[in-house]
Amino acid sequence: MITPILPTWLIITIALTMISIPELTLAASQFDRALLISLENRDLDKARQLLEDGADPETVIGKGSSGSALCTAIDNRGTKFLELLLNYGASPNAKTGSGRYGHGTPLACSIEHYNSAAFKLLLDKGAQPDTNLCPKCEPQFLQTALTYSLVTGNYPFALVLVQLYPLNPVEIEKLVADLQESPFDQSHPWNDEREALIAWVKKNNIPLNARPSSAPVAGTKPGRCVFST
Repeated sequence: MITPILPTWLIITIALTMISIPELTLAASQFDRALLISLENRDLDKARQLLEDGADPETVIGKGSSGSALCTAIDNRGTKFLELLLNYGASPNAKTGSGRYGHGTPLACSIEHYNSAAFKLLLDKGAQPDTNLCPKCEPQFLQTALTYSLVTGNYPFALVLVQLYPLNPVEIEKLVADLQESPFDQSHPWNDEREALIAWVKKNNIPLNARPSSAPVAGTKPGRCVFST
């Protein structure tokens, strides 16, 4: 039996495939972990250097948003770390972690962390507000940025989202139920947004029986609440 002789270039290619790629993967993993640490430590210069060295701006290590570079960058009151990742190629629609039934997005992370500046920036950069965050869920359990805003009681974000795209019937159902079951008093900083959502629902001829805002508690007055600067 004659053993075929492989050309030199093929032998080299096979060797590189077997040896170099695992080493490169390990190196990339080390850069990615270091990037997460630099974002947690709010070290902008270090994060930029790691991105220059090849760290993945969309890296996700483990499950949940805590292992996501994008969500870690959003977990503050500004946007400079988020802008850094976007400038190095991160997508505003990247997956930011996986759960049992679905995944997160940077937009969902901005809602989770009440970061309105990041929320606006992501929408400006093309974040898709109607992304299904739970593709494995039954239709009646649809999860989107809007339903997440309602779950977290974040009416200012919800008010923005309802005006961006035609809502799914499940989203409308959840919006109506939330407005009917979650009244504010007039001193609540988000009462104006709740009233604006009620007006939007009625304008679109959607049946709604929302309870009106109650009188403010004695000694309180209407105010505003700002989460990001």
